[in-house]
Amino acid sequence: MVQEMALINRKISMVAAASEALTYRKKNPGSDSDRVLRYISKNVAIGKDEMTKIGMIAAASEALSIAEKQPTLNEKEVIRMIMGNIPNILSNINSY
Repeated sequence: MVQEMALINRKISMVAAASEALTYRKKNPGSDSDRVLRYISKNVAIGKDEMTKIGMIAAASEALSIAEKQPTLNEKEVIRMIMGNIPNILSNINSY
């Protein structure tokens, strides 16, 4: 039960980080991905365990990549894609 809650919290944190990355990029259009991810790491991932931080950075990076490759998508559509891809993101993190 505790592990289930930790996983749910990790997934929620990942979606929140992806959303925050898109919002930051929108408010700071000259920001490159590295700057956005540093912002996420320093301001959004505070107080999270190491695996959650890694997941948040990975989800934020994926959101930025999707938004760059498919600029016609709105934030909600990108977040929906991230939510569907969270199992793959977590799997890739766990394989390291």
